[in-house]
Amino acid sequence: MNTLRPRYEPHDAIAAQKLSERVNPNFVWASVILTAVLIAFDMVAARVTGFEIIISDQWEPIAITLLCVVILFAISEIDRYAVLSRAARLRRWAIALFSLTVMRIFLAASMVFQSLSVAANAPLIDDVLIGLDQHIGFHWDQLAAWYARHDHVKFFSNCVYILWGPQVAFTVIVLSMKNRIRDLTDFIFLFVVVTSISITLSAFIPAANPFFHYRMVDLYGSTPWSQFYPLRDGTLRSVDLGLNEGLVSFPSMHAAAAVLFVYAVRHLKYCFAVSIVVNVLMTFAALYGGAHYLVDLIAGLALSVGVICAARWFDRKNESMPG
Repeated sequence: MNTLRPRYEPHDAIAAQKLSERVNPNFVWASVILTAVLIAFDMVAARVTGFEIIISDQWEPIAITLLCVVILFAISEIDRYAVLSRAARLRRWAIALFSLTVMRIFLAASMVFQSLSVAANAPLIDDVLIGLDQHIGFHWDQLAAWYARHDHVKFFSNCVYILWGPQVAFTVIVLSMKNRIRDLTDFIFLFVVVTSISITLSAFIPAANPFFHYRMVDLYGSTPWSQFYPLRDGTLRSVDLGLNEGLVSFPSMHAAAAVLFVYAVRHLKYCFAVSIVVNVLMTFAALYGGAHYLVDLIAGLALSVGVICAARWFDRKNESMPG
């Protein structure tokens, strides 16, 4: 028990319980159901709209990882290897690998959902977002001009921006190895919900991005968003799971994820402090590196805060119910 940080005692008590008692079953089942529904929707919608889903070699690593998970869990249950299991933390690694696989499957499904949402070709709201930005005193074109004069800042910003993917893996692994299974299952649930809501919103109120709006890049050229307009005009009717492009502008999924990354490690003192710094920088970097309007970021931050508050309210209400 950690006596230096008494406010963490409830979480230390949770960490000492059995695995089945440490997870939030409601959030676990909700994550599974939402992912299954998303996969089913993708398959049906792709078939109806004539989209081809190119899986490539995405499932081979998943199958190998799941095999490793089974082996690690099996070894950890054998008394003969109890010392090895504890020393190498085999069970925790198994949980980490399994959680990463779950996230990978969900992200693959969300990629298909994202492409189908863009292909819906709803009217773009860039002019509205620019107007809102200007109303609060922000001008994206002036930010772009500033970046153009500071190449070193642009390079640093781009490096910070790509930390979204590594942070997904880091968060899952560190929570698993620290035995914060409750925080881990909460993080996966929140990530699934926030990502699903973000993509759904983008289907009805889509935005291109400032680079497209201000004609700073070719609409059909080689850019990090090269699939956006081909999907909208119908010239691209396939989704390659091996080609991951961020096509959701409003709300910003980087800003939304930044809140979740920080929230997930809130009970890990040093990780929490580092996470705050990294994700503040990543959120700011998303303005230019991720081609987002300021309102995109505000919406992403608000979405995650709202979902977290709703989840905590539901959790408290559920725990207070008799039986």
